[in-house]
Amino acid sequence: GRPGAGMSFAFYLMLAEVPHRLFLDPMALDGYWLALLIPPVVAMAVVYKGIRVADMSRLGWEAARLSLQVVGLMILAAAVLWVVAVWW
Repeated sequence: GRPGAGMSFAFYLMLAEVPHRLFLDPMALDGYWLALLIPPVVAMAVVYKGIRVADMSRLGWEAARLSLQVVGLMILAAAVLWVVAVWW
């Protein structure tokens, strides 16, 4: 038969509602939302260094170094903003 012939109309309605429920009932990420910044930083570093590095055998070290620099600067910026918000 054709693909999806056994799917009911209610199933399709449920699938249509899923994207809307994501915005109405967002996931609770209170405990670890800062850790979610690390994967995009690492991905950005790998892509950037993959374009810029001359020797691909150094890609891992160069991407790790850039990732640590970006995360370190984020921490420094957060500390400076915290000091400005608390002491000014």
